[in-house]
Amino acid sequence: MSDAFADNLVPSDAITYLEEQGRRAFQDGEVVFLRNWPFVYASLTATDGSSQVLDKFGISSVPGIGDNPGVSTLGGRNLAISPFTANKATALDFIKFFTSEEESRARLDKSSRAPVYASLLEDPAVVEQRPFYPTLLESLENAQPRPKVVQYGATTTAIQEEAYAALTGDKDPEAALADMQAKLEELSAE
Repeated sequence: MSDAFADNLVPSDAITYLEEQGRRAFQDGEVVFLRNWPFVYASLTATDGSSQVLDKFGISSVPGIGDNPGVSTLGGRNLAISPFTANKATALDFIKFFTSEEESRARLDKSSRAPVYASLLEDPAVVEQRPFYPTLLESLENAQPRPKVVQYGATTTAIQEEAYAALTGDKDPEAALADMQAKLEELSAE
């Protein structure tokens, strides 16, 4: 990735893109790669002329090392009921309704957010509209939980700082990785 920035395969200003800026740049054909959530598919396939990449992109799983597939992390959209709410039963009824397979299917036409049901990710009629769903399902089936760390914020900062240094050319990738490893070992010892 650092070579891609150095060779201008990825524009230097992309290093500071927020999620929406990255999506827009990809949709406008200004960047070659995009890693994002399934909901962006609707924008990328818009037929109103707003997508410069319509019929010109593909979707794949996260790449891995060598012939090994990459691994996504588990996560999701969660619904909860406050212990302070006066209407716990009504809130639970809504969650059951909202998360049902039937309602999830109904929302497919209104949103390109991925459903949580494997049956919908494999349904031929659904896949015809969203051909990346089988790839998404495979990625989800191979996903793993994030590593458990006590100091999550500090760990994230260490990774971000060293990756940024490598991508901007402030450090060569090997030095950045060595410094990252040292910081992570220090954090795990605390």
